[in-house]
Amino acid sequence: MFPIGCTFALSWILLAGLISGEQSAGASIWLAPSNPTVAVFANQSYFVSCKAPGAEKIVWTKTGEGDITPTSGKIHVEEKEDGMDLVFETIRKKNQGEYACKATVRGQEVEKKINLTVFKPLSFGETAEVQYATEGSDFTIRCDVGGDPVVTATWKVRGRSLRPSPRHKVIDNNLSIKEVTLDDGGLYVCRATQSNPMIADFREMNITLKIQHEPRWFKDHTKEAYGFIGGTVNMTCSAVAEPGADFIWIKDNKTLQPSDDVQIFNSDHHSSLQLYIYDDSVFGDYECRATNMLGTMARVIVLEQATKPAAPTFKIKITHPDSFVLEIEDSDVVSDRGQDAAARNPMDVTGYVVQYKQPSLEWSRAQEREFERMPSQPYRVTGMQQDTSYEVRVAARTAAGTGDFTDVQVEKTKKIVAAAVPVLNSAQQLVLCHSLLTLLIAALASANIYI
Repeated sequence: MFPIGCTFALSWILLAGLISGEQSAGASIWLAPSNPTVAVFANQSYFVSCKAPGAEKIVWTKTGEGDITPTSGKIHVEEKEDGMDLVFETIRKKNQGEYACKATVRGQEVEKKINLTVFKPLSFGETAEVQYATEGSDFTIRCDVGGDPVVTATWKVRGRSLRPSPRHKVIDNNLSIKEVTLDDGGLYVCRATQSNPMIADFREMNITLKIQHEPRWFKDHTKEAYGFIGGTVNMTCSAVAEPGADFIWIKDNKTLQPSDDVQIFNSDHHSSLQLYIYDDSVFGDYECRATNMLGTMARVIVLEQATKPAAPTFKIKITHPDSFVLEIEDSDVVSDRGQDAAARNPMDVTGYVVQYKQPSLEWSRAQEREFERMPSQPYRVTGMQQDTSYEVRVAARTAAGTGDFTDVQVEKTKKIVAAAVPVLNSAQQLVLCHSLLTLLIAALASANIYI
């Protein structure tokens, strides 16, 4: 048992505590979010609500700068029921510091504080998405990433993490490559991370590395081409280069220029020369030269004279509503058109060109199908209209080009005929009617319906 005086004193202390607690509860203030330490990246937006029910006065202040009074702008306050919001529309580094919400509730001053820390977000600055290195040189792929807290960069190449090696080193977040080869070209990913106990972030940037090198020929280079007088021949020259190569064609020490008989089609890695062979002078050696700022390569294609393929023979073997089935045979006749056929290169037939059209159209508007040669196999030409006449002709194709067309054959596609409905005679009709009645009566009986 406590002495009477001690008990009396304890009672007064408890009563005073209760009264103090009631007063504190009556002068409450809180923040939402309630975290007193806030970490954000610059250029973000943020707001915090201050609640003080029953307050006679409420203000936001920044330590060292005083009250915040604007009701609009980058930093402003907005009055709400029982409180006031502090709004940052776009946070800057200079906005960091200590902020306090102060309220007067029943004559008592109360406050809550937050400490705002602003970090610089990750940025790749002016890092180029495509970077160029010269074959055989040392090169550094730039990843100019910055931010606060400290940024660390790791690298991936073609989807796989890149580990340091004698040829690859990461220096100040950039990737250094020693003695660049063509295999070093491709897609790299610079992955930047920043973290501390308050905040963390990561971002990635794709960087394509292109290796500049002198022209190199593709492996499947053609050394010979064939053509015949009166025909057209195409020769192609292909070289991989970075930057892309410029192509020229040379014959008899003269650079060829486009004309009625010469057409040249160029791209970064290919050049096609199309010639109309008007006489023997067109045959001979053609030099294709590919050049970029790092070097020049040249190759020769020899255009040789060959026998013009003779027109084959064909017949329309089967007709359908939408197609013809052709049987085509090579001709034993040499098409020399006045040439000395014995002095030319005979070429094997590799395929056929089939043209077809309606009689009212010109051959310039004919439809065309190309087939690879298939001995003893029929050739089906599709895409026709039913019950329609068509003119058809065929030409043989060799490595030297397409020869003369055959004489025209005319054939008509079949008509689609709807299946006829069978007609029953009187006796058949009576039998059918009797069967149907029998089935109907049985069905009604099974349902306990009688007539």
